[in-house]
Amino acid sequence: MKQSQGTFTVATLRRGNQDITRDIESWVERQGLATGLLTVFLQHVSAHLSMQEHADRDDLYTFFRRLEVLDEDFGEFTSAVNANQLTIPVQSGRMALGARQRIYLYEHRDGGHKRRLVLHLMGE
Repeated sequence: MKQSQGTFTVATLRRGNQDITRDIESWVERQGLATGLLTVFLQHVSAHLSMQEHADRDDLYTFFRRLEVLDEDFGEFTSAVNANQLTIPVQSGRMALGARQRIYLYEHRDGGHKRRLVLHLMGE
């Protein structure tokens, strides 16, 4: 069994979803493993990861803004109710995502931030 680990930074521009599938997909393909298990870990608590078929920024933005009205520091608590880690199988050297599944980073803060992700792939 082989392992690969890497990091990359995502520059968010605003509050809302950002599709990061291609960045992760490219990294996985460069590792040269045919089968395995990928872990994507976000090193922040005021952003989160999600895997969705459709991630309309306005819909999620409206949903999270409603929650934030309850507590202005909601962004700090997102890791308690949202994922900061995803696990994805790898088949034939590619992530085994469904036809319409994409990986998104959701930024909970206004303005741009740099978000760091750690990728860990184990397999053969």
